[in-house]
Amino acid sequence: MRTGISVNGGDYCLLESFEPSCPPGSVILMLSSHYGRMRVGRCLSRDYYVGCSADVIAQMDQRCSGKSRCRVTVPEPTLLKATPCPKDLVAYLEADYTCVKGIANRRRRTFSVYLIGAPFQIY
Repeated sequence: MRTGISVNGGDYCLLESFEPSCPPGSVILMLSSHYGRMRVGRCLSRDYYVGCSADVIAQMDQRCSGKSRCRVTVPEPTLLKATPCPKDLVAYLEADYTCVKGIANRRRRTFSVYLIGAPFQIY
């Protein structure tokens, strides 16, 4: 038996906000996050200086994982510091998360997660 985990997220352009939220009894688990100029698309219309980015999963974990909701607006100062892109170029956030059954532990900035069903597949 397989239990699927729903993956949410996408690209968040300049002045947009990443605002994940989970139902009661669940918390956010960040799966991946990059900040920079990854590819031409909704946030970048020209291919000038595309391909520079930083893995910002640690910063996004700190901001969002283990919480029932969070908000990160682009540009975010801690993400700007991480990117290798020239600072005068527009960058965007690419973030994916899922909601997992868990309880936030607000004192230690850690969280407990209870996954039900194994093996599971992220899709």
